[in-house]
Amino acid sequence: MTRYKYEVEGSVLSGAVSISGAKNAILSILACTLINKGVTYIENCPFLSDIEATINILKMFGCQVIRLDRTIIVDAGSCQYTAVPSSMTSKCRATLAFLGSCVARFKEADIAMPGGCVLGPRPIDMHIESMKAFGLDITQEESVHVTGTFHPGTIQLSYPSVGVTENILMMAATCAEETIIKNAAREPEIVNLCQYLEALGVNVKGQGSSKITIKGKEEIAQEAHITIIPDRIEAATFLIAAAITGRDVDICNCNPGHMTRLLTLLNNMGCEIKTGNDYINMHKGLLEKELISPLYIVAKPYPAFPTDMQPLIMPLLCLTATECTPSILTDTVFPCRYVLNSELKKMGARVHVIESLARNKVNIRSTVVEGMEFGYSGRFRPAKDLVSHDLRGGAALVIASLGAEVGSTSHIYDNGYIQRGYENISEKFSQIGGKVNVKLLK
Repeated sequence: MTRYKYEVEGSVLSGAVSISGAKNAILSILACTLINKGVTYIENCPFLSDIEATINILKMFGCQVIRLDRTIIVDAGSCQYTAVPSSMTSKCRATLAFLGSCVARFKEADIAMPGGCVLGPRPIDMHIESMKAFGLDITQEESVHVTGTFHPGTIQLSYPSVGVTENILMMAATCAEETIIKNAAREPEIVNLCQYLEALGVNVKGQGSSKITIKGKEEIAQEAHITIIPDRIEAATFLIAAAITGRDVDICNCNPGHMTRLLTLLNNMGCEIKTGNDYINMHKGLLEKELISPLYIVAKPYPAFPTDMQPLIMPLLCLTATECTPSILTDTVFPCRYVLNSELKKMGARVHVIESLARNKVNIRSTVVEGMEFGYSGRFRPAKDLVSHDLRGGAALVIASLGAEVGSTSHIYDNGYIQRGYENISEKFSQIGGKVNVKLLK
């Protein structure tokens, strides 16, 4: 396992930083290229370890994959069916998307259970239930094995799962009859995938809403072009860092329309923000004025506050909340996603987890943020023993470390999580005055 040490100095940020293409969009689109017997051109592709892992799976199927800077070209015309072993899936959760594309192309799929970040229980029950609903046969042990022919119809998802919605879209793409997904995921990344399907000649309606209708083609073989949307989670990372320790920071090449809940939250806290078609300017944040801590934040599926932004907002809450005016953060998507708390405590944060009983008699876990320990009201205490346990938690520790006393240094030990989702994070922060040095550990 590759290990890294991030040495991060407390800094004051200013200037402009450009956002890369969305990791969560390109991974599903790369998997979907398997159904196209023609050539696909994908623009605005970042350099991330998750993307390289997905490209390696495509090559294993026999696809020809060429990268020309930020363009990835995939020719899946002569690919052949193969099972995907755990050695190829162990580091990336998005490999589940190959279930849908394999069924669509080969009428069979055998995908080892995926890896990725440890965020608590992440069952694949909904994937299995949805495939059974469409007439497919599934066995599950160390891998998920799917056989049979996809039978179109209407499905009502019990939860608007992004992964399940993606798999159904791919399976339905090679079926000439109509399929309807109700309570579908509405994320911008789903819309981007539908744009690619449309580029393949598939008829898709309702993307971005809770009801998607798709009418596919039995044979898909054509040249297709798609541009990856900006990464809204990366944009949120730099925006929240700017809110904590920035003066007049521009987040460029992003889509503010994909981040309305975060922008509303920051505005309500007192941040002064300007937006344009493709940029966000953090004009004034915590360095310039006192911010008001929000009472309650609930992470839910899009368009609500995203679960991936939940860890990122934590450092800002720590510096704005107090014992008298605490913030409560509940994640309904990943209820166990609070391992970051123990690391923020090392930096002086006063955070703890509580459990409450909902009306449906389900225990709900929440984090209560009561600010900082005495003596650390405006900045974090630097720490040399921070541990990144997952992708977004690792990024949150970078944000907190930048928000420590200027010139102080914190050390974050990371098993490659951060590089899964952030392209050149040290170089990008350096463009706006942030000092983030990454060292490879032997």
